[in-house]
Amino acid sequence: MPKKLFTLIEANALLPKLRPLFEKFLDLQEKHAEDEDGYHEVYFTIANNGKDFESEKLKEKKEMVEGDEEELDALTQQIESFGCEIKGVDPPLIDFPTKMDGKDAYLCWRVDEEEIHYWHDMESGYGGRQPL
Repeated sequence: MPKKLFTLIEANALLPKLRPLFEKFLDLQEKHAEDEDGYHEVYFTIANNGKDFESEKLKEKKEMVEGDEEELDALTQQIESFGCEIKGVDPPLIDFPTKMDGKDAYLCWRVDEEEIHYWHDMESGYGGRQPL
């Protein structure tokens, strides 16, 4: 299926729907990293104590990490179902496929920006952002 190509008006019109989803995604991404660190810490402690069983705490942490992953996957699918692409969390970026001067490009939006003010070509990425 061909990619949806966005006009600036279409992409900006999606921001009120995308912003809360992406902010939730970013919060969950941060929580997931913390849960994963906690899981590894508990696992390391158990492994170093020579115990070869999963403690309740380890099972709990593992379930939290797996739950985070499932929710992150669902949010990713929901966000990308609009036709845009999550490109980063640091900085938090979403790109919208478009055409600029007849060439494939992206409209580039950071979650802290009110509207889309930048674009970049397919190869240069965030570092090649240019004002519209």
